[in-house]
Amino acid sequence: MKRTLLLLLLPLLLTSCSNPDTSGGVTLSKGADDANEYPHGGCDGPGTNPHTYDHGCGWISVNDESYYIMSDVDLYRADLSYANLRGAFLSRANLRGANLSGADLSGAYLSGADLNHALLIGAILWSADVSYANLRGMVLRGANLRSVLANSFTICPNGIYWGTAGNDCPF
Repeated sequence: MKRTLLLLLLPLLLTSCSNPDTSGGVTLSKGADDANEYPHGGCDGPGTNPHTYDHGCGWISVNDESYYIMSDVDLYRADLSYANLRGAFLSRANLRGANLSGADLSGAYLSGADLNHALLIGAILWSADVSYANLRGMVLRGANLRSVLANSFTICPNGIYWGTAGNDCPF
């Protein structure tokens, strides 16, 4: 009798645990930490849930790939084209050869980042901080560069430091 009752109740229990957008089965986690979606994620890495929001870190899905945005992250040759990375905290990030064309990096903190040979064609960098960054070989054609912050340690696309005669930094 107990087994028969359990068999009758089991389908009801499984249905009540499902998400409203599923077909009635139990939904399993896909491995991503939903509480850490960009820009509300923890800057200490995946699995840390900050009490406040808008740290400029977290999981972002772009062009069928998922990336965790934070300082010191390795995004070598990542395709982040047309990504909304406003206020991203990418200090000391490895963005060598990354495609950031059309990306919105307004207010992004890229201090010390390696953007060697990165593509930023048509990107928006309003008030982005590229102090101490390596921009050697970076392609900035058509980029919106209003109020970009740089310092004498920023390496311009032609390899000459910002503020030094002959540099080709357009800001």
